[in-house]
Amino acid sequence: MKVSDNFFVLWDDDTTAKILREKFSADHVICSAEELKNAKLDSAEGIVILCELKWDENGIESQPSMFSGIEIAKHYLRATKRLRSPILFVSLLPHLFFEAHQKYMIINAIGHDFLQLETFQWDIWCDKFGNGKLYPLNNIQFSDIVTNMCSLRGLIGQITHNAKTKINKLEINAESDVESKINDVYQILDESLNEICFLMNNRPDTLRLRSEIIERFNKEIRFHKDFSGAMNFLRTYEEKLLRLDKETHNIVAPERVEHSWKALFLDDEPDSMSQILNELKKNGINVEICLNYTEAKRVIQEDEKSGNVITVVIADYRLFEQGTMQQQPKQGYDFLLWISRRDHFSGLVALSGLNTQFLLDTFRNFNVRVEVYAKDDLRSSVQARQDFAENIIRLGDENYQAVLSKPQTGKWNKELKPFYVTHRREADYGKAERQISEEARSYILHVKHILADVKNSNSLQFPGLSQIKIPSRVFKEIKDFRKLLLARRIAIWLLFYEGFDSNRVYAVLMHAKLDASYLENVQSGAKDLLNTRLCISKKKFPDDLLMEEIAWLKYYMRVNIYEMQTILLQVHEHFNEGFKHYPKLKEFMSEWRELENDFIEVEGKRELVLASVGDLKRVIRHMADKIKDVQRAKDASNMIMMCLQIISKDSNGAYVLKDIIEYLQKKLKILSNRS
Repeated sequence: MKVSDNFFVLWDDDTTAKILREKFSADHVICSAEELKNAKLDSAEGIVILCELKWDENGIESQPSMFSGIEIAKHYLRATKRLRSPILFVSLLPHLFFEAHQKYMIINAIGHDFLQLETFQWDIWCDKFGNGKLYPLNNIQFSDIVTNMCSLRGLIGQITHNAKTKINKLEINAESDVESKINDVYQILDESLNEICFLMNNRPDTLRLRSEIIERFNKEIRFHKDFSGAMNFLRTYEEKLLRLDKETHNIVAPERVEHSWKALFLDDEPDSMSQILNELKKNGINVEICLNYTEAKRVIQEDEKSGNVITVVIADYRLFEQGTMQQQPKQGYDFLLWISRRDHFSGLVALSGLNTQFLLDTFRNFNVRVEVYAKDDLRSSVQARQDFAENIIRLGDENYQAVLSKPQTGKWNKELKPFYVTHRREADYGKAERQISEEARSYILHVKHILADVKNSNSLQFPGLSQIKIPSRVFKEIKDFRKLLLARRIAIWLLFYEGFDSNRVYAVLMHAKLDASYLENVQSGAKDLLNTRLCISKKKFPDDLLMEEIAWLKYYMRVNIYEMQTILLQVHEHFNEGFKHYPKLKEFMSEWRELENDFIEVEGKRELVLASVGDLKRVIRHMADKIKDVQRAKDASNMIMMCLQIISKDSNGAYVLKDIIEYLQKKLKILSNRS
C-alpha cells in the first residue's frame, strides 16, 4: 500500500509502533512530543491519532485514561498549530464511550472520524481521507471547532446550551404536573453539572460551584414549586460556569509577516477599537484608518489609481459625529454598498454592536457578500481577536491574488472585469463557485471516459454530452457570465492537460463532437472562442488564470499548477539535454509538421519548448507513434523513460499524466521488441 508523504500517525513507541513502522515509512509514525513538534504537519493530508497516547504535547507521561491523543488534537494541532488537516481518531474503546461526554465531541465533528481498533486496518485508515467526511476544514468549520470544541469555555457553553434546549422543550399540562416537571429540570441540571465537573477533572472550584447551584435550586425553585423560575434558573449561573475555563493552554499568535496589501478601517471612534487594531498590526496587516464616508471614499478612489492595494474594507455599521449622538450623513453600510458596486477587488467586513443576524439579513437583501462580526465578542476574547485577524488575512490574500491573477488576453479588463468583480461580490458567490467547479469536473470526466473507450478520436461523437451554451459578450444577468467561467475551466483543462488544439476545444464546447470533416471548418470560430470570448491564451499560461481557476485545478482536479510548472521545466530541460546525446533524433522530430510550433529559435539553436502538460503529452505521443527506425526508437525510449522518472517522483505529475504513462508503457514495450 502506498501512503502519501504527508500522512502522519501519532502512536506510542512500543511493540505496536514497530508493527506500524513496517507498514508506514519512519516519517509517518511519530512516537514522542519532540518528534511531533519537529514534524512538518502544515500540509499533512491526514493524521491518525491513538486516543490513549501515553504522553502529552509537552512530552510528560500520562495515563491512557487521560486520552492525551484527543487533547493533543484539540489544544496543539487545532488551537496552537492552527492545523486544518483531517484527523482520524482510533481507540481500543468503542465509539459509544466517547459519545457519552461532551469533552470528546470533536470526534464527531466535521473533518474528524473514529475507528475502534480491532486490527490494524491500514487500508481502511487511508481510505478514510478524501472519502466520506474526512476533508480539510474550511475557515468557517475550523473557527467553529476551535471556538466550541477545543476550549473549555466553548465546551462548557455547549453543555449549558444543550441543557437549556432540553429544559425549554418541557411543557406543563396541569397543576399536578408542576412538581414532576421541576424534577425533570433538576435532572437535566444535575446531569449537565456532572458533565462540567468531569470536563474540569473535578476541580475543587468546580465542585464548590456545583454544590452552590444545587443548593440554591432546592431552596428557591423546588421548595416553592416555581416552574417558571426553573425554566430560567440556569441562565443566572451561565456566566459563572463559563468563567471556570481558566485555560492552561496559551494562544500562540502566528509569526508576523508583512503583507503586500492594506486594509481600510472605517470607524468614528478608532480609539475604542484599539485592541482589534493592535491585533491586526501584530499580524503584519497595514491598516489605513478613516473617520467618515467621504474620507474613506477618497482613499478608495486613490487606491484604484495606484493598483488596488487595499484588498479588505472593515467598516463600523453605525457612524456618529465626533463626540455626539448625531449620526453622520453617510453610514458604514452606505460605504460598503458603494464599494460593492465598483470594480475594486476587496473583501467587505462589517463591525457592529447590533445583532449579527440582523446585519447578515440586511446585506443579503442587497445581495452583497459581507462578513459580519460583533464588536463585543472581539473586545472580550484574545482568541476571538486572533481568529478575526486570521480571517482578515484570508480575505486580504484572496482578493490580492484576484488582483494579480487577472487575464490580460483579449478584452478581459475592458469588458469582462466588471462582471468578474460582481460575481465575486454576490452573496451566493461560494455556492456558485462550487457549482461551476463541479460541473466543469463532471464534463471533463465524461470527455475522458468517452476518449478512453474510442480508438479513433477523429470520428468521435459525444453521446449524452451536450454543448456548452457560451453566451455572447453582452450579459443580461450574472448567470450568463458564470456560464462563461464554466466554459473557461473546461477549455483550460482540454488545452493544457489533455493536449487538445484550439479547433478540438471549439468542437467539444460548441458542438460536443470531434468529427474530422467538421474540424476542417472551425478554425476562425476556434480563434474567436478562445482569444476573444473566453480570453484564453496558451502563450500566457498559467499567468492568465483566475485565482478561482487555480483553486479549481488544485482542489477539484488535484493539480497544483505551480508545482506542475516546476515539473514541466525539469522535463523540458531534460528533453533538450537529451537531444545533445541524440542530435539526429532532434533533427528528425523538428521536421514533423505536428510539432512545428513546439521548436523555436533560441540563441541560434532549435529548442523544444513545453509550455503545458498538454504540450508534453502531445510531444511524447508523437515520439511514441511516429518513430519507426530501430536506433531512433531506442533513443526515444530512453528519453521518454528519463522524463517519466522525473514526473513519477511527484504525485501531482503522475496524476495528470496517468493516462499517458499507461499509453507509453505499451508503446515502449513495442519499441523495445523491435530493437
